[in-house]
Amino acid sequence: MAIRDASRQDLFRLYTEVFQGETDRIPLIVSPPCAPEPPRVALAETPETAVVQAAEAQRPKAEAGTDWIPTVNISWYQCIVVPSVFGAEPVAPAGSEPIVKPVFRSIDEAAAAGAPPLEGPVVEQMLQTLETAILVLPEDYWLSFPASASPFDLAQLLLPGDVFLMSLRSRPDAAAEFLGNLTSLCIEVTGLVRSRLAGTGSEFVTNRGLCYPGLRLPCDALVNLSPDLIRDIALPIFRRFGERFGRLCIHYCTKPAASEHVLPVLCECDCVGAVDTWQGPDAFLGDGAPARMQHRVALIFDADLTTEGNMDSLVAWPPVRDVPRRNGRGLVLQSEAASVEEAIRIYALWRAKTG
Repeated sequence: MAIRDASRQDLFRLYTEVFQGETDRIPLIVSPPCAPEPPRVALAETPETAVVQAAEAQRPKAEAGTDWIPTVNISWYQCIVVPSVFGAEPVAPAGSEPIVKPVFRSIDEAAAAGAPPLEGPVVEQMLQTLETAILVLPEDYWLSFPASASPFDLAQLLLPGDVFLMSLRSRPDAAAEFLGNLTSLCIEVTGLVRSRLAGTGSEFVTNRGLCYPGLRLPCDALVNLSPDLIRDIALPIFRRFGERFGRLCIHYCTKPAASEHVLPVLCECDCVGAVDTWQGPDAFLGDGAPARMQHRVALIFDADLTTEGNMDSLVAWPPVRDVPRRNGRGLVLQSEAASVEEAIRIYALWRAKTG
């Protein structure tokens, strides 16, 4: 599963340059309608067939020839593998990856649990799924396999959310110990998966089908923290991840919860190199976003670029037009299209307008 073809090598190089501030180019992924993919549980339980089916379902997206790297994503384990070592039982909300039921009643109980060995049936199943997916993955695809969500997300699953959040003020030492233990386990399981993918494009590909030269870390629960708590509690944990995996791409999708307070604090952390949301540009660039003109952290978001007018408006928007990308803030966009032909048209027009 090495980087085999020139186009993927070129895209790998492009994304590296974007996130290192070495190019003005704005990559665009355009998604036309695709066939239904197999159920998410099938990718975990029967990867020997489901991985190939998922790849075939996305062939129209590959045929569009945009800046998408053909990718199969398996994120089934990211909220259950670390909790499983504490005895947590998975539950699967309809249409979503599984989460877990709380296993602790208090922050002191959670802290006292320490960091159990990373072993058990869920860990074994995850590793078997990974090995099978690598074996059957079509040669022209890469594998996105996020091993774990952030410690903040997992803490609010293992404990009732209100209990955990209140403990950050009422029992800060115990909360820090619990988060520290979770961080150690998250880093361990991520390192385990990364070691198996090392030296391949799959080591850095994300669920969007782009390459991030570091680690994409899902952090939806981050928006529940105040700026001071993000600064005091989250940033030190991000630095631990950064020491192991390089610069981080922090993901959060949180509507209707407010998220504008997050990015200004993330800009203070040298190990945060990008942020990613599926909820449109306003989350980062809207009139109410205080860090809309920052030039340090790259932005990845969805935008409606189906018309030339929409493209012109976005390119002329001050947070896009007036913030440098070379030696500044990289941008990566994703848009929908009504057909493969429409995706090709949108991408060609975007390249003509932006280079």
